Amino acid sequence: MSRFKWISVSALIFTIILGFSTEAMAATAIAGKVAYGLAAQYEDDEGIVDHPAVIAATGFESPQWAADAFDYSRDLPQGYEHTTDPAIVLRGGGSLQIQQTEGTHQPSEFHPAIPDSDTVHVRWYRRYEAGYDWTQHKMPGVYAKESSAQNGTAGIPPTGCDKYSCKLYVDDNARPAFYSYHPDQEGPYGDGFRQNVGTPVVLETERWYCFEMMLKSNTPGQRDGELKMWIDGVLKGHVEGLEFRTCETLKINEFTHSAYVGGNWVSERDQK
Repeated sequence: MSRFKWISVSALIFTIILGFSTEAMAATAIAGKVAYGLAAQYEDDEGIVDHPAVIAATGFESPQWAADAFDYSRDLPQGYEHTTDPAIVLRGGGSLQIQQTEGTHQPSEFHPAIPDSDTVHVRWYRRYEAGYDWTQHKMPGVYAKESSAQNGTAGIPPTGCDKYSCKLYVDDNARPAFYSYHPDQEGPYGDGFRQNVGTPVVLETERWYCFEMMLKSNTPGQRDGELKMWIDGVLKGHVEGLEFRTCETLKINEFTHSAYVGGNWVSERDQK
């Protein structure tokens, strides 16, 4: 059985996991949906951190959730707030509330280290407030970085031995998509890959969604890298034939949490 990691993050729940086939990992915890895969063993994700495949998980019960889940000791970016307001908590006693600030890119991302891996799943739950303006913004994902590759290397294509990455992003039409840096990208910035399975999901405000993204690294010398995206447990994006690396030692080693409004865009309003 292949070994890989799964990170599940939520603007209310995180989990990082290894072991299980790719197809077995996707699952939904949205009421009324059929759950499958590893998460189906844990109603409302309760106790999922105890599974031997899980690297890290958090339900944002504590203001120190990043330190508890990832041993992350730095300050979180401006705009990240722990809240216990029951009106915006999916379940349990806490939630991560993310403030985007009008006219800025804020909040910036943060990048906890995770164990080296060739395949990673990231799963999280997120909800957007009433009146949310769908300016392009990033969501969680993963990075592979050679030790000399630092943050802040946007606009520089990967070489095959220094870095690769993928996170989800939401375009200004409220449609989630992939955003990936890889050596064959078309320009200096990462490639966007849109939903290509079934009818594209267009996000609504004041509604919880379960997102999951998988990055499967290629075997060096082969174009067998892969990206998958599930929304509420339904496969909505699948990209195959990617070459993320030429050096086998370049492993996925960072998780990124993001609500960053990047590129030439800024937030059009103060919003959460």
